[in-house]
Amino acid sequence: MTILYHPFNSEKDSEAVARFFTRLGYGSAGRAGVPLDATGLRRSLTESGLRYACVAQDGGRVVGTIMLLERADGFAAGPGELFGDHYLVDPLHRNSLVSGRLLTAMFQYLIAAEVGTVRLRVDPANEVARRLYAQAGFRAVGPPISNGDGFVEMVNHLPGVLHLLGEEEGITDTHEAPPEILKHFMRRIRHSGDRGGVDTHTDGTRTITFDFDLHQRSFHLVLDAHSGRLIALNVDGSPREDLVAWAKGAGAPAAPGPAEPSAPRSIGRFSARIDERGSLVVEHPDHAGPVLVDPFPDGHGLQIAPFRPPLLPLSTEETPQGWIQTCEQGGVHVIRRIALTASGIDIDSASQGGGPRGLVMQPLCLLRTTELAITDERREREGHLRRGAWPLHLSGFEAALDPQEAVSADGARHTYTDRAHGITTSLSWKGSGLLRPYGACLADDKMSVRIELGEIPAVNPHPDPPARVRSTAPLAWVASGEQSYACAGQANSRILVRDGGVVQWRVAGRVVASSIGGGGRRSRVAAQPCLWPALSEFPRYDLQYGEGLAPHGGIPFLPEADPSAHPALGSWTLEASEDLSLLVPQLRAPAGEGEAVVNLRLPIDPQGIAMADSDGDLVVHHHDGMEWSAWTSVARIPLGAKRYLRIEPLEAARPVILVRARLKSWVLSLYSQRSASATSLSHWSLALEESAAEFSGAEAQDHSGDQTGGSA
Repeated sequence: MTILYHPFNSEKDSEAVARFFTRLGYGSAGRAGVPLDATGLRRSLTESGLRYACVAQDGGRVVGTIMLLERADGFAAGPGELFGDHYLVDPLHRNSLVSGRLLTAMFQYLIAAEVGTVRLRVDPANEVARRLYAQAGFRAVGPPISNGDGFVEMVNHLPGVLHLLGEEEGITDTHEAPPEILKHFMRRIRHSGDRGGVDTHTDGTRTITFDFDLHQRSFHLVLDAHSGRLIALNVDGSPREDLVAWAKGAGAPAAPGPAEPSAPRSIGRFSARIDERGSLVVEHPDHAGPVLVDPFPDGHGLQIAPFRPPLLPLSTEETPQGWIQTCEQGGVHVIRRIALTASGIDIDSASQGGGPRGLVMQPLCLLRTTELAITDERREREGHLRRGAWPLHLSGFEAALDPQEAVSADGARHTYTDRAHGITTSLSWKGSGLLRPYGACLADDKMSVRIELGEIPAVNPHPDPPARVRSTAPLAWVASGEQSYACAGQANSRILVRDGGVVQWRVAGRVVASSIGGGGRRSRVAAQPCLWPALSEFPRYDLQYGEGLAPHGGIPFLPEADPSAHPALGSWTLEASEDLSLLVPQLRAPAGEGEAVVNLRLPIDPQGIAMADSDGDLVVHHHDGMEWSAWTSVARIPLGAKRYLRIEPLEAARPVILVRARLKSWVLSLYSQRSASATSLSHWSLALEESAAEFSGAEAQDHSGDQTGGSA
């Protein structure tokens, strides 16, 4: 049967597309078991700033979609840019031409709308998707570190190139570029991988180079990797400076430049400032990274983009009490008044011209090992903060959960308590609006929030190493190839290191951890180590971070510790007990702001994972089929056959563990603070235990009966 393609019509197509997403387990249906309906889809797309969508149908049944949005997963597109998202094809049609036709439709819209750049976010382990996007001209131009959800950003500036070269290459009207021309063009810009043609220069700038033949002519062009600006163009070997000059004057509208950050102002031991994008940032000297970030409110009903806020035409005035910020954009006027008090911050926001639910606020608390207590019109509940699961948050489909989760904002209170750092933060709302449990508030024209900041006695979450820790020694490594080492222990125990990461850890013939690899021809993923290091930089606004989800951190492995080796990159090595049941990763990090990270990947077990809460008590949390993340000080993970792995710090500055529940694995990132002026060293204990005591209920509380993960 012929497959038909047409632009998405919200009124006519929402119900069919919602059924399609639900059928494929995508969106709220796949992540929370909440079937997506037409109303939830429409509202979610409105809040994401939907600009265009194409629907593929086979006999009236939806078999594919692709969409272009202004906001995606906490990131905002810049001027002349959009995000590609919800690119989904029915498995029965993935070997057909549906994928290519949807991409072609997207390119046609971008050219017609004179949008020069499209960005998308992809799982770095998904080689199939990365290869498809690379063939269409997408490139990964940033550092090889993913964001908090594990995705890396790819960018495509070729829509702007097509618009520029349209008439030159025989496309008489770029607004009506036929699919054949686009397919012909896309076939010829394929390069070796998603970083093909990407160059980093000595001044830190990045460029993308494309070489291709089209219409019996050869083209060589160099683009600025970030902005897409045309730097150089040769046609048949001849420079075309005229087109370079024309492109410079006809580029995307310039965005407002970053503002000058304000000087910090004190609130006791806390400090508050306005950053270059207009976000309120609260910090504390005992906490790594911000305590709270509150981006400037949105007045058009779009979701807040805390991880990359838009650059707005903001005016910020300093007052004796704090700041007054105003923004006029698209016929909507938004004003935010920030007043500092002796114990916190009062924020009043108002908008004109935005319509119902047009004013959106989302203060983001970034405390780490945190207990969250929620008080609202429905009930009171509390629990260990697990972002994504408790409280429930489905990025891109927030509105779909409103009937089950959202409450009246007036009088609601969220209290975050981090006893490991001795810090507490509470947010109290006042005004008529809708409050989502993860913290976003939607109001018609005005809303107030009171942020209280406090210090409490800190609980030491890192007790002295337990007596059961065995003695360790440097390992006797045998080179087994280039950048590959093997070490054999007692009773058929073994460790394999390849390309700077551990790919197998086996004790007494049983695998404790191993790299993940192929998942079949259609779902093949890149091989990833099970234990590897990385570095994290400040400032960081994303509480979830992404080091543990990148394939490799790039820090060299040394068979023998050598403090003088690789001073700029850092290095790492391993010590272990004789039977290899205890591993001690030792990471030597170069001087710099940020943190050193040791990452560990383990298979999911139905018994869950025991994590120490901010009081130091162990609590068992289950995967629940969802992806979530939480901070802790000690973690214990069952490995089957009554074996458990206990992870805790031995020697580290401000150590903390980020636990992530992925679809098929636990990913633990072991963080410690780096020294700004000297090399820092961190040691962690990964101890295999044979006792089931941690999961017997005597030592750990079980939250398996709580659907939210909190205790009512």
